[in-house]
Amino acid sequence: MLLLVVLVVWGIPRDCAGQRYAMLAPRTMRPHTAYELMVSNLGAGTEQFMYEIVTANDTVVGATSVEVKPNELRKVEISLNSLKEEHYRLKVWEKQKQTLLNTTSLERIDRSYLVLFQTDKPAYKPGDRVQFRVLFLLPDTKPVGQSVRPTIFIADPDRVRMKQWNGVPLSSGVFEGSFQLAEYTSFGRWTITVSVNEQIYKDTFSVEEYTLSLYRVQVQSIPKAYFQCDDPKMSLKLSASFVHGGSVRGNATVVVRANYNNFPSQTKEVARKELSINGTAIVDFPTDVVAKSCDEERNVWFDVIVTESSTGVSYNTTCSYTVHNAGGVTMEVLDGNEAFYPGLAMRLMVKLATIDEKPLVNTHHLTLTSSPQMAPQMKLLAFAVKEDGKILSSSIIIRFLSSSSSAPLLFYEPELWKVEVDLPTGYEIEGQEENYHNSTEIDSIPEEEYELVAEGLSGLEFKTKSRLDFDNKFCSVLIQTDKSVYKPGDTVRYRVLVLDRSMKPLPAGDSGMMVYIRDGKGNRIKQWSNASLGECGVFQAELTLSTEPVLGEWTINVEVVGLKESKTFDVDEYVLPTYEVTVESPGYTFLDDELLKVVVNSKYTYGKPVAGELTVAVKLASSMCFRREPTETSICQKVLPIDGKTVVEFNLKEILSSKTYIRELTIEAEVCETLTGRTQKGSTTVQLHDERYQVRMIEESSYFPGLPYNAWIQVTNLDGSPVQDGAKEVEIALRNYNIDLHKQSSTLDEKGMAQLNVKLDELDFDYVSVEVKYRGKDYYVQGITKPRDYEEALMRVRLSEKE
Repeated sequence: MLLLVVLVVWGIPRDCAGQRYAMLAPRTMRPHTAYELMVSNLGAGTEQFMYEIVTANDTVVGATSVEVKPNELRKVEISLNSLKEEHYRLKVWEKQKQTLLNTTSLERIDRSYLVLFQTDKPAYKPGDRVQFRVLFLLPDTKPVGQSVRPTIFIADPDRVRMKQWNGVPLSSGVFEGSFQLAEYTSFGRWTITVSVNEQIYKDTFSVEEYTLSLYRVQVQSIPKAYFQCDDPKMSLKLSASFVHGGSVRGNATVVVRANYNNFPSQTKEVARKELSINGTAIVDFPTDVVAKSCDEERNVWFDVIVTESSTGVSYNTTCSYTVHNAGGVTMEVLDGNEAFYPGLAMRLMVKLATIDEKPLVNTHHLTLTSSPQMAPQMKLLAFAVKEDGKILSSSIIIRFLSSSSSAPLLFYEPELWKVEVDLPTGYEIEGQEENYHNSTEIDSIPEEEYELVAEGLSGLEFKTKSRLDFDNKFCSVLIQTDKSVYKPGDTVRYRVLVLDRSMKPLPAGDSGMMVYIRDGKGNRIKQWSNASLGECGVFQAELTLSTEPVLGEWTINVEVVGLKESKTFDVDEYVLPTYEVTVESPGYTFLDDELLKVVVNSKYTYGKPVAGELTVAVKLASSMCFRREPTETSICQKVLPIDGKTVVEFNLKEILSSKTYIRELTIEAEVCETLTGRTQKGSTTVQLHDERYQVRMIEESSYFPGLPYNAWIQVTNLDGSPVQDGAKEVEIALRNYNIDLHKQSSTLDEKGMAQLNVKLDELDFDYVSVEVKYRGKDYYVQGITKPRDYEEALMRVRLSEKE
């Protein structure tokens, strides 16, 4: 604190009475908090100061006075209540407002507190209990006092408030609450909202159906937490354990990806290994597959897939490391200035350490002095260099801004600045250096390209330009209703939020806004001709529907400053369902299958089964057939009893007996409850496929004469899993105009793959097609083209010996 005061005093002029004083004050203030500043009297006599925070029209919003003894440093607090968005100034008076010492502009920050949210989990399932806490901190990170009593509520994804706590007391600035989710609830992002001092703070959590992982996979580099390019190998320790304990037995696949431009999107597989795992396993890769030289650092990615042997369930993870060059050193900035001030010294302290954070040498202290001729924005580049000139560490860039927004507030004679806006009408703005916010009103201008030109006319000379984006939208209008569907006799409650182009609410008062509601036939039912906005830029109202209104889609229309917005809601006769009907199917089947099976479930919202009559119909999906038959026409239909769950089978051959090209079917189920006669429906779709298997070719690289060529044929099921049951023999043929140039028979391995054993350099061809025969069916895979003689040559280089 002593050093700070001395630096401040250097910039303080002597006042008329010969008295010396220093004041240190922030440039920002917040509503409902205390504005704090420091004052020091360095003279021989006692001084009295009065501090006022006033608006642009000199309305006082906060004031206090203090008496400071000689050589005393005092802390001054000015209590503030709500602050409107306008310009404020700090005035300093001496001796009961007899002499005005200084005045300076202050910036208003609309947030009073720092509000932090914490939930016990990021995602919840229906029926879980959401436990959360909210922490309220002052700008100095201390807890707020007991006088702060916020309102907190939880809303579902449809923004319906599910629970609310009004004016809750805080314990050490913390509120703890919990909320029990229903068994059948809305999925999506739920919101925790805090309202305090007319300010809104929000955080979200997710409600979804999810299944916990059976086991987890972890990867660790050994013996150190990093790799160096002069190490002969990169060693990884793989760990797989069940969540309830116990080791996982199975197979692991490790894929190494690297690049030479350090762009993650341009990675390429450079190595792969497969091994067995029993809880843990060690795998090694040569370092030179990633970093063949130590000229610079390299990035490497490891993709690990572990498949449990008994269940076949697989989990994967990806980790990344940096392969450091030899003698790698890290550099850390421990202390330094945040801004240049012309003529003042700038401190910088850095620490050098090895990659594993062991100190290399003692900390280095640097002192720089900036000059007024320096550019408005500067960058300081620091390097760690050996005696031979080799750079050990990557260069770090420390940015310093010449802006004094974070500097102590000193009282000084202001210098004039001039800002010119390049507009058709040629506006000019003049202000003082301590005013960091300049504004001007612009009339209607055409939609063209504009730029802002700023030029220093005295003191620090500079000139800079910035492109401006043209936006003719004055404000944004948001309309919200409490429900999306209403019944006759309900009350429609809605609110309209109007935001300016800075996404801040428009000020309260007469905004010239008109709001009206139209029914389903376009009749204007109610109108607010001059709707006034509230304190937060919100207009809210309600409309009670008659007992026999026009059913259909109603519209809320808003017109403000030439902008028109609307929102619709439905008015309908509806009854909340007491039970639901779901249809389960595999999602796809094959044209040569005999039967199509679906499972229909019917249960009440509280979980009990529903007994009644089930009608299941199979219909065409019109978007997936060439003959546009109406989807209301059923291909076949069955009626049978149901008591909670029923399996229904259809003869697929009969469904496909017509010559219609069908690739998708819709299964609709309707359950009529026995007790009440009410009906509910459910549906699903089933895709029809010709092929049961997918065949593709995996190439190590494209074919080029003279270079090794490796390729594999892979056969998988429709869902991408390798074939496991039945015959595994495949016939592979390379054909050129129906002439077989190569044929082979192979057996698929456990991954459904067979290697292509062919020497293409010995074959005479320009183009060959790769065809595979599997289980009596022929599959065309792809073609191989021989490069032309005039095409650009290709060379592969492999390091066989390391110097």
